[in-house]
Amino acid sequence: MSGSPRRGAATPEDCARRFVAVVPTHQTRALTLRCVAGLFGAGLSSDRLVVVDDASSDDTLAALDAVAPDARLLRNPTRRGFTQSANRGAEAAVELAPEAVALVNSDTVVPSEFFQLAAAALDDEPTGLWAPRLVFPDGRPQWSAGASLPGLAWLAVNASGLLHRPPPDPPPPSRRGARSLGQAAASSREVAWLPATCLVVRRETWLELGGFHEGFQLYAQDLDLCSRAAAAGWRLVLDERVAVLHELGATVRRETPRGRDLVRLWVDLLLWASRHRGPRWAARARSAMLLGGACGFPIDLFRRLSGHPVGYHERWMALRALAAHPVRDSAPAGCD
Repeated sequence: MSGSPRRGAATPEDCARRFVAVVPTHQTRALTLRCVAGLFGAGLSSDRLVVVDDASSDDTLAALDAVAPDARLLRNPTRRGFTQSANRGAEAAVELAPEAVALVNSDTVVPSEFFQLAAAALDDEPTGLWAPRLVFPDGRPQWSAGASLPGLAWLAVNASGLLHRPPPDPPPPSRRGARSLGQAAASSREVAWLPATCLVVRRETWLELGGFHEGFQLYAQDLDLCSRAAAAGWRLVLDERVAVLHELGATVRRETPRGRDLVRLWVDLLLWASRHRGPRWAARARSAMLLGGACGFPIDLFRRLSGHPVGYHERWMALRALAAHPVRDSAPAGCD
């Protein structure tokens, strides 16, 4: 396999040669440089790096050209969003014939053992997708995987905001390193759903599934990919031995005080429900999200009184958009 050392290579650099890392970015120049430095610290060479700049105005690619001269740096002339940017980067990555593509958000930092543990996962042939656990910069755990796919109750509670904790204030610089990410767990486990925040996808799996479905604007493209991967017989593994720092919504937080875009989140979840559960279940899912979303107003009030920025207008607009959005009578996922 081109560019990939034989299995069993133990050094971080040899393990990293089995991957190509893809980093989509929008207006996150400083975070992207930090992310790339973390990848290099884990053994990645710049010729195994693809960065897709989604129409930023902060000279991200110029800064990267100085530190990663052999990387493939791509730029979208107009903003296309995370899903399309990730697909474009992965398309460039698979041309380099890696064993797997590592999709890495620009607001993450991987630890030094990242590629070594990911390489070990590749040796288990049924494993198609692998991801580390995620932590906030202060070491607190983030949601890192779903043990099961979303049901109606989960969708309602998610829309209410109860599952979403506001991101913490940035810690001082001395606490931002990848080595200060809390206590590592000791095992890996099979799950139903992994986030695209830091996601390793076997090249064969990515090509078989056709990448992310570009009907998803910003969210749930990972949920859709994982649903299709599991249906095709691939294993999804969360590795709790390795922790990756994640700033949580660094791009979206520039546009909304919540750190997530409720309109696109709810509409994207509705699309997933249509594709994987059918229109009747999706109609029930929309009702559940509308109920949960309406119950979120008092939760927002409590958070505002606690000092967290909350946009009531955004919740109202998201409810209106979800109520007006049609439930699509989609073909079964993987058949389109």
